[in-house]
Amino acid sequence: MHDVSAKLVSGCLFLFIAASQAAATEGPVGCGTVIDAGETVVLTNNVGPCDDPVSNAITLEEGATLDMNGFTVTCANNNANMIIADGIFLAGSGATLSNGKVVGCDAGVWMSGTGRHRVSDVEADGNNIGFLVQGGSDKNRLDGNRALNSTFSGFHVDGDKNKMTLNSSEANGQAGFRMTGDKNKLLENEASGNEWGFQPFGARNKLIENDALENDFGIDLAGDRNKAVRNESANNTGRGINVTESGAKVIKNEVTNNGGDGIRVAATTTKVKVVGNIATGNGTGDGLDLRDMDPACAGHIWKKNVFTTADPDCVQ
Repeated sequence: MHDVSAKLVSGCLFLFIAASQAAATEGPVGCGTVIDAGETVVLTNNVGPCDDPVSNAITLEEGATLDMNGFTVTCANNNANMIIADGIFLAGSGATLSNGKVVGCDAGVWMSGTGRHRVSDVEADGNNIGFLVQGGSDKNRLDGNRALNSTFSGFHVDGDKNKMTLNSSEANGQAGFRMTGDKNKLLENEASGNEWGFQPFGARNKLIENDALENDFGIDLAGDRNKAVRNESANNTGRGINVTESGAKVIKNEVTNNGGDGIRVAATTTKVKVVGNIATGNGTGDGLDLRDMDPACAGHIWKKNVFTTADPDCVQ
């Protein structure tokens, strides 16, 4: 298992130093506050519970910085009309958010605009979506954040070329990490207790050294030419790694003790490489360590994998 918590300090320290270089405003902030472009604010109080007609509990405009200073932003449906405010909304580009908690909102943290936002050391608990990266919001950085108890996904990424490092996603109703955008990079994140651990639907996403542990299913490579390298997928109820789209590369992963197939490749895919993985202890009933749904492994390369059970014979 990769150690997420031990590696957060350097990234958070960088953001703290960057924020402190600008003149910071300290003082009470209320529901509906807008932090103007280029302004830096340090929270001195909890905010909320916030409800409509406020759309966002706090909005960060272009290049604004909010240091939550350990405080919490809370949303609630106080007027019982089923409309819930979003938590912290990052507009434009280049906004920075760090060091706090967002609870009970529609989207806990929403990255919009053209992107290049930075979010670190924020916990999103009990929101509909923990962290949302809107389509068109690209090249954002999310480091050392935690999403838990979301109704839907912990992290939902519609944008492209975002980088996510050392985040954790736990006990969410759908995926821990769901990417519908392209060319996102996930490095050393952990997903546990979700429906799916990692679910890249977009193309050319890279999952490197992540942990998918004790989810219903581990990793679902559901987009074109996605890559999973040196991840651990273990103790999930169903499959460890599932490949349903073409061009996938599954390389040097450790896939153990999952209830379903360890690594499974759909017959409809082509140009899939499954190389150098360790897949052991998988499958209850008719589950196997390695399975290719095409009886001839047509268009698939299986080699140098370590396993006990596999089907068909072309799986190696």
